[in-house]
Amino acid sequence: MPVYILYSILALLLFSISIILFRLTAKYAMPNPKAYFFWYFVIYGLLGLSLPLFNHIQIIPTDIRLLRFNIPYAFFITIGIYCFANAIYKLDVTTMGPLSNFGNVFTVFLAWLLLGEIIPQKNIVWLILIILAGMLATYNERLKLKSFANKNVYVYLIWVFCLS
Repeated sequence: MPVYILYSILALLLFSISIILFRLTAKYAMPNPKAYFFWYFVIYGLLGLSLPLFNHIQIIPTDIRLLRFNIPYAFFITIGIYCFANAIYKLDVTTMGPLSNFGNVFTVFLAWLLLGEIIPQKNIVWLILIILAGMLATYNERLKLKSFANKNVYVYLIWVFCLS
């Protein structure tokens, strides 16, 4: 078996575990989405500040204009994590996992839109399959297709889009 398949399986396993841990944390440890958002950024910031302890910083920006690529990242990741902190309290794990695959579709679309990448025709079928599978994962027997038109699903999709 090729190594990249083993890496893919490992990434899938760890991603699944992380979604379950996020949901368990939201359900039992922190019942407030605003507090979850706050502590997420505190931990995110402390981990970011600890990186120089493990890796030597080679370039220290001397001008604020050198950070111009970091500002859009910080903006979108802040909005995305806020949406994630709110959606994680409303959605169940079986919905969040498949909806996270929309990140693959968003990344391809943004690469096409912003970078001018060309999407091969054979890949479009797979992207459509991801979209259909994501819609089927949110299907609710009682609400029929209205379950995809749920506000919390859209909030979670904003998180996935911002992460892309």
